[in-house]
Amino acid sequence: MKKIILIETSDVATRYSALAVLKLGFEPLFVIASARYYQGDTFTQLMEFPYLECGDTTNVDAVLKLIGALPKDSIEAILSLVETRIPIAVELASTLGVKGLDCALARLGGKEYVSSLIPEYSPISMEVGEFSNFSMLVRGPFAHCKKVIVKPVRGSGAAGYAEFSLSDSEFNEKILAHIQSCALSLGAHEFIMQEYVDGELISLEGYAVAGQCHFLGVSLRRKIANTESVNYFPASKYFTEEVIQRAKLAVEAIVLRSGLQQGYFHSEFKIGPKTAVLIDANFGRVAGAAISEQIALSYQCDPVYLFKHVIEVGCLQSEATLNVSSPIDTISIFYGLPVQARINDIKFSLDWSLNHTRVLDIFTSVDPMGRDDWGWIALVSGRAQDVRRQIDGLRIVTDKGTYTPFYIDSSEPL
Repeated sequence: MKKIILIETSDVATRYSALAVLKLGFEPLFVIASARYYQGDTFTQLMEFPYLECGDTTNVDAVLKLIGALPKDSIEAILSLVETRIPIAVELASTLGVKGLDCALARLGGKEYVSSLIPEYSPISMEVGEFSNFSMLVRGPFAHCKKVIVKPVRGSGAAGYAEFSLSDSEFNEKILAHIQSCALSLGAHEFIMQEYVDGELISLEGYAVAGQCHFLGVSLRRKIANTESVNYFPASKYFTEEVIQRAKLAVEAIVLRSGLQQGYFHSEFKIGPKTAVLIDANFGRVAGAAISEQIALSYQCDPVYLFKHVIEVGCLQSEATLNVSSPIDTISIFYGLPVQARINDIKFSLDWSLNHTRVLDIFTSVDPMGRDDWGWIALVSGRAQDVRRQIDGLRIVTDKGTYTPFYIDSSEPL
């Protein structure tokens, strides 16, 4: 049986994507840096399927050396569902002459490149680094901005994200210190400085086939400070058709101007009363966290079926489309704690029926929600009414006491 290689994996995608590969008639093979980087249910699922460790999946040569030992005709395709590994997967497939993700994706991970493609839909953006003259930048392209954000060019989970007020007399020193800190803690060396945009955070979920966009719906997310905490899908009912249409036009413009033919997207926007501004294109993958489960649940299909379509469209050149009629309301909650604590146990109520993916090991210490998405303990998804009825029945036993899940939600999001 020929193999489809997946470079790394994400919180809920592991089992779904591997089973999807099997349904397509291939053997899944995960190529990861190290199994010790995974925890909780994600680790458990990874152990159910074949995997190889190469030490560093950001290094094309290291991955090539590993998979180069496989018989040349044993690989059907190479892909990744992790944003930071998509360019690696594209290069690997091209080098080995096997099926892979659309070549246009190698550049679409660059935030400044995307801004240059669709300036009319983008905030002011510029790549910066340790030796950038931030004082000059705020007198030039950012002269009319009150606030900026700085984050790694390629990243996920809000790691390295920070906001800076340009009225602060020490903004220059603070931005430089942030970049230097991220270089040490995250290994990031390329950063984007971007105009801060206020508004609701949404994402357009969908995919491109033969250069045409197919939209699955709108997700609305809410945060506790820098930590994403809840996602509503579908959520287009909370916004005007004018605003949603503008977001769709932005995504269609990216596809047209980049030459992209195939692939999923999870494009993030800040939404105002009359406008939509793209803040992250996120092309080449289905949405992360538990949002993929939500999409499948909303359209009443098995998540394995959704991931099968993601792989077919992404690297097997399929032009099949999904039936997206009559979605039901769903919620996913990414919960944590209000304090730093060690997790000793998670107890479920007797009527528990929701999807629950624990992303941390028991006896792991977790930071309070608010810093970044690494404050998550677990991801929950289900029908909206079921999630709201059951979520507070969970109990998280810690070294500092027993807590209910810490998250943000409201019966009517807007």
